[in-house]
Amino acid sequence: MFSKPNIISTLIATIWAYMGGYLLWDVIGGPLLKDHKGSAMNVEKFEPDMLLMLAACAITALAFSTIYGKVSSKKHSVGSGISFGFLISLFGISYAMINYSMTNLMDASGALYDSVLNVIYYLIMGAIVGIVYRSFDSSSSD
Repeated sequence: MFSKPNIISTLIATIWAYMGGYLLWDVIGGPLLKDHKGSAMNVEKFEPDMLLMLAACAITALAFSTIYGKVSSKKHSVGSGISFGFLISLFGISYAMINYSMTNLMDASGALYDSVLNVIYYLIMGAIVGIVYRSFDSSSSD
């Protein structure tokens, strides 16, 4: 779990999770999602806890990288990372569906947009982790 590729990919994936999450859900998704809020009012914090957000991103990156390292069958590549990212994005899609079915946070279009953003987010995370693991594969065979 604490191998060099896992630690490095966790650090880089944490940066992506934090900055990419901002890019996808705030910069790109903000305008898309603003008109698709449900009837729930005042559910967002005025001042988000960014330290807690960073910790959550690090946990996501650690879990993603560790599981990828265990299930990738030692053939690390961008493609295997993207495939794994798609598999993990299914959790994001199901979470958006559960959220839509049980809360009033967003309408159906908002849940669909959120699902698409989840897929993009985890595909990119998978590519990043695959690249990092692959770089260690080639360096150890030299």
